[in-house]
Amino acid sequence: MRPILRLLLLLQLEHYESIRFLRSVLQNPAFLFVGSSRQCIDWTAKMRAILFVLALFLVAGFGAFVVGTVFFEISIVITVLGSVLLITLMPIWIVCANILLLPLDRFLKYRLIRSTRLKIQHMKARWMRVIAIAGSYGKTTQKHILAHMLASSHDVLWSEENFNTPLGVKQLFSGLESDRIPDIAIIEMGEHYRGDIRELAHLVRPDISIVTGITHQHLERMGTIDAIIDTIFELPLSLDAADACHFHTESEYVRTWLERYGSDIRAQIVECDAHIAYEPLEDFSGSRFVIDGLALQTPLLGEHLWPAFAIAVRIARSLGVDDADIHNAVKSIPFVAHRLAVMRNPAANLTIIDDSYNGNVEGFRAAAKIMRDTPKPAGAILVTPWLVELWSDALRIHHLLGAEIADAYDRVILIDNSSTRALARWLEDAGFSRECIHFYPDATSAHASLPEHIHDADTTIFQRGRGTIVFQNDWTDNY
Repeated sequence: MRPILRLLLLLQLEHYESIRFLRSVLQNPAFLFVGSSRQCIDWTAKMRAILFVLALFLVAGFGAFVVGTVFFEISIVITVLGSVLLITLMPIWIVCANILLLPLDRFLKYRLIRSTRLKIQHMKARWMRVIAIAGSYGKTTQKHILAHMLASSHDVLWSEENFNTPLGVKQLFSGLESDRIPDIAIIEMGEHYRGDIRELAHLVRPDISIVTGITHQHLERMGTIDAIIDTIFELPLSLDAADACHFHTESEYVRTWLERYGSDIRAQIVECDAHIAYEPLEDFSGSRFVIDGLALQTPLLGEHLWPAFAIAVRIARSLGVDDADIHNAVKSIPFVAHRLAVMRNPAANLTIIDDSYNGNVEGFRAAAKIMRDTPKPAGAILVTPWLVELWSDALRIHHLLGAEIADAYDRVILIDNSSTRALARWLEDAGFSRECIHFYPDATSAHASLPEHIHDADTTIFQRGRGTIVFQNDWTDNY
C-alpha cells in the first residue's frame, strides 16, 4: 500500500501533470519504497476519485486473472506473472485514472471558476477594488506588506496562503461570510505556463496591479526567461485604461520588458521611483526606511524590501490611508512565514533566520547582502539544499551566487545533491575554504550536526531548509 500512496503523493506534488509525474517516478524510484515522506497527501475530492478509479482498475485486473485461472484453466504461473506486471505498471494505471477523470475535472473546475467570477463581479459592482500581484518572486511579501498597511483603514480580503491559481481564488472568496463585501481584495497570481496570468486577470479583473521582480524561476517548466517574462506581463497587458499598474523597476528584467511592452499597455504605468534611505538595525532587529519623506521602522529585514514598501505606501496613500496609520502598521508588521523570519534562542545565544520559502536566485542574494550589511557579534552559517528548476542557466547562477555566498558566510552546510556539488566548486573558486564546506545526506542529519558547528557562530540562515527540526521544508518529495 505504501508505494501506491507515494505514487499518489508524487502525482499531487506535480499538480496532476501526467508527464511530469512519470518523470519523477523514473528519476526517483527509490522514494516509493525507502525513506520517510516529508509531505502528506491532501485527500481532495479529485484525489479520492483517482484512488477510486485506480481501485476499480486493480479489482478488474486481478479479477480477470482469477476468472481466467478458475474457469479457463490459465496457468497459475501466467496469473502470478500477470499480477506482478499489473502492480509494476501502477504508475501507468494512475495516469490512466487521471486522464479518465480529466473531462469531469475540467467541467467541475469550469463551474467553480464561473461562480467565482460572478461573485467577484457582484462585489466589484458594490465598490470592492481588486489588487493583483504577479512576478517571479516577492509576491507574497508585497501582498503581506500592502495588506497590513491597508487593513488599518479598510476591510481587506487576503490570505497568508498562496492562493495563486483560479481554484485558489475560489477558495479565498469561498471563505467570506455571506453578507461581507470587503473594500479591497488582494490576489496573488502564480505562473507555471503561458496563459496562467491572463486567465487569472480575466477572472478577477483587477483595478490596481503590481509586477514584482522577475528572475530565473520555473525554467524547467517555462523553458526560457523570455517565456517567464511574457507570462508575467500578461497581467499589465490585460488591464483597461482606467486601471493602474505599479512596476518594481529595480528589477532589470522588469525595466527591459517595460520598455518593450510599454506602448501596448493601456493602463496607467507607475514606475517605482521613490526617494529612499535605508539602514539595517543591529543584530537582525529590523530595518529603517525613509520613503518619499515618510520614516518607517519595521522588524522585516533587508534593503531589497524598499520597492515593496514604496509601492505599498503609494497605493495606501491613494486609497486614503494616512501616514500615521501606515507608520504604525509597518512598525508592528509580523514576519512573513519562512521568509527571512527571525527567531531567537537566548539559552544558546543563537539567532535563527528562517528563509526556507525563498527558493529563488534573488532571495539568496538578498539574504547574503543582509549578512554582509547587518552589524552582528559573530560569524554566520548557511544551511541549504540549494536551488531547483534552474535548467540551462544552472552553471551561470552557481557562478554568480558562489562569490556572493563566499563573501557573506563563515561556514556552509549543504544537503548532498548534484546542485550543491556544483555550488561547492564555485565557492572554492571564489576563495571559500574547502574545510568550511560540509555535506550531509539529508536535512535531518545536517540539522543534527549544527551543535558542532555553532561554537564560533551566532547566526544560521536556513535557505530552503529541508529539515523537520524547526522549519517547514521547501524541497518537496518530487525533488
